[in-house]
Amino acid sequence: MKAVILAALAIGLMVPGRAIGQGAGAPEVLTNEAVINMTAANVERDLLVAKLTTTHNSFDVTVTGLINLYQGRVNQDVIKAMISAAANPKLGPPAPKTPEVLDNQSVITMVSAKLPKAVIMAKIQGTKATYDVSSAGLVSLTQAKVPSDVIQAMMAKAGGSGKS
Repeated sequence: MKAVILAALAIGLMVPGRAIGQGAGAPEVLTNEAVINMTAANVERDLLVAKLTTTHNSFDVTVTGLINLYQGRVNQDVIKAMISAAANPKLGPPAPKTPEVLDNQSVITMVSAKLPKAVIMAKIQGTKATYDVSSAGLVSLTQAKVPSDVIQAMMAKAGGSGKS
């Protein structure tokens, strides 16, 4: 009998997405790890996106967080939904005191990590930035093999020529 109780307790502690001591009435808060776990368990993309758009979250959608999600084989549509959900004041975490600001190196890092272009574009559109789109900046971006449509999105976000 003791073995059955211990086994049930051990299984209860290993249930993904439940923190030890989390009460049944506590609201769920999704994390990058939870999304990676659901992806690894082959939860359908549409179900994942529906979950993301209705559940509170504490997603890390920084450049490093996005790279980790991609390396965790999370679908690009799910990652884009995570970027949107994290920015939603009703679902996402409170805004950080020092928000992430993208620059040329951030974009180069995402391109070098082979993030899907759609994810890079969503990140550019949804994040503050200080891009160097001067002639020297364009040369640097081109040499780093940043696709021209990504550079054009950076230029549009910068609002013209030079630094944004």
